[in-house]
Amino acid sequence: MNVKTNIDAKKILRKHGLGPDQAAVKKLALMIARHADKRVPMRDGTLKNGKQITANDGGVQLKYPAAYAHYQYEGRVMGPNYTDGKGTFWSGAAPKHYTGSALTYSGAPTRGDHWVDRTWDEDGGKITAEFAKVVGGRKV
Repeated sequence: MNVKTNIDAKKILRKHGLGPDQAAVKKLALMIARHADKRVPMRDGTLKNGKQITANDGGVQLKYPAAYAHYQYEGRVMGPNYTDGKGTFWSGAAPKHYTGSALTYSGAPTRGDHWVDRTWDEDGGKITAEFAKVVGGRKV
C-alpha cells in the first residue's frame, strides 16, 4: 500500500505566524517588552515608551533608542558630570566614560539595570507559555 501526502510547510508556518513576515517573532518581542515595562527605569516614561521593535535579517530586534539607554541598561554612571552646587547636574563634553559609580533608580529594586535579562529570568516561563499559545504549540 502506497500513501502519498502533500504538505505545504510554508502555509503551515504562515498560519502560525512563522512565515517571512515574522509575525510570531514580532509578537514574542512585544510580549517580552510588555513584561519588561515594569522593570525599565522611568522618570517621565521616555525610555520605556520609546522602545522599538523592528525586523531585520531574519530576526526581530527590541531596541530602546534613547541616547542614555545604554548606561541605564548597564546601571553605571557616565561622566564627566558636573554640579552647580545646587543639585543641578549636567553632562560634560565628550568623550564620556564610566565613572565606576552605580546608578540609583526610582522604583528600585523592580526598576533598574539589565531589565530585559531580569525579565527573562523572572517571567521567561510565562512568556514561553504565552508564545507557545500564539504559535499553536504548548510549553514543555
